[in-house]
Amino acid sequence: MKIRIKIWARAFSLTLLFSLFQPLLALPLLSSIADPFAISQQAQYMQRLEAGYLSNFPAYVKWPDDVMDLHPDTLYIGLIGADPLGRAGRAYLEGRFFGHLDFVVDWIGGEPAIDMLLRYQILYIGEMNQQQVHQLLNLLRGHPVLTVSRLKGFLGEGGCIQFLVVDDAITFDVSVPNAEDNHLAIDPRLIIYGQTM
Repeated sequence: MKIRIKIWARAFSLTLLFSLFQPLLALPLLSSIADPFAISQQAQYMQRLEAGYLSNFPAYVKWPDDVMDLHPDTLYIGLIGADPLGRAGRAYLEGRFFGHLDFVVDWIGGEPAIDMLLRYQILYIGEMNQQQVHQLLNLLRGHPVLTVSRLKGFLGEGGCIQFLVVDDAITFDVSVPNAEDNHLAIDPRLIIYGQTM
């Protein structure tokens, strides 16, 4: 089966794509040494890096018009699971904005109902067991929520974007079919960037 990717009218140049993500790559990852302080700094750096990617994904994802019309000036980002993105990542996202969209970031506790989860355009899933992830993604399937995580096997469970650590750098994989199942259009340049980082 052939997958067609729709490219919408907002034509972002590849130069803009790299200019958005390049500041996130400017600092090298700290080396993993036995010093707990250095390891803690590296963990915080990784958390901020993931949060930085999250804040740039809206440039390359198109949500259905009726979703964005509900809150035309706000993009809701939900964080769920054990310590999602860490304190450093959450602090990075607070007060950020993309274009005319202000980010509202919520850390969701407990087992929220589906109608609460559907408030979010982006849902970052932190540490959870595989059964919880499976149930959560099944609930969200078919709803316009961009699901993102670093959990192993996330795309296989139906997630949209999975962060990966490759050669001491963070990159990401994108599942276009999973995003399309959630009525999201992914700009192909986001896929190219994930493959070339």
